[in-house]
Amino acid sequence: MDYCVTLIHGTFARRARWTRDDSTFCESLKAQLKASSLVLSQFDWSGWNSPGARGRAAQRLATELESTLVRYPGARQFVIGHSHGGAVALKAVTVEPGLRKRI
Repeated sequence: MDYCVTLIHGTFARRARWTRDDSTFCESLKAQLKASSLVLSQFDWSGWNSPGARGRAAQRLATELESTLVRYPGARQFVIGHSHGGAVALKAVTVEPGLRKRI
């Protein structure tokens, strides 16, 4: 595996269209990164607009990213977050500082 990309929706946007495997965005990623060497995953969280919701999501995301790093040790890891999905991603790398250098 060459690439692992985790997609994170924003506030009040669970099941956001752009995170779906058949979206234009995901199809473009697959084409650019050669789908056979790419793992795309959607990180689903409550999407509630509160620090607590984002904090809980960041904890879960950190755990999932660690798991992905173990499962695909040679792959380049990327996280793409929209709106508060980006805030969740940033908080995840502060929850687990070792992620910062590997994502």
